[in-house]
Formats: sequence, C-alpha cells, structure tokens
Amino acid sequence: MSVNPLLNEHYAGLLEGEQSNLFGQDLAWLSSLRAKASEECTKVGFPTLRDEEWRYTNISPIEKSQFSLSDKAGDISDEFL
Repeated sequence: MSVNPLLNEHYAGLLEGEQSNLFGQDLAWLSSLRAKASEECTKVGFPTLRDEEWRYTNISPIEKSQFSLSDKAGDISDEFL
C-alpha cells in the first residue's frame, strides 16, 4: 500500500501494523469500519490549511507528535456493542 506523503511514516505504521492489536478486533462490523477508515486516511493523508474545512486549523503539532496506541483497553458501554 503506498502512503500519501501527507501522512507521516509513524501514523502510517500505526494504521498498517496495529490493526490486530486493537480492542474489538473480533467484531466484524468494527474491523470493517476501521479498515475503511485506515484506507481513506492512507489515501488522503492529514488535512492541510489548503483544505477548506481545515483552513483555520493547524494540525502540524498533532502530525509531529508520535502518539501511540494504549496497551490496555478501557471500559466500553454495552450500548455501543
């Protein structure tokens, strides 16, 4: 899968390599939704100030940070399952 230059390598790696470690991976509908979101994010990349909806929002601090996934799941209400 080719990575959009607007998506840095750290986040591309999270999208590609951590899918199987996410809580709820055994829920088919959630896995499907995550796969679609990952594909779209990889295709489109991070929004820039040239995107109309984002032109007043500088997300470069988010992009430059290296957030990681939690190694333990939080509680999820049954109403979401």
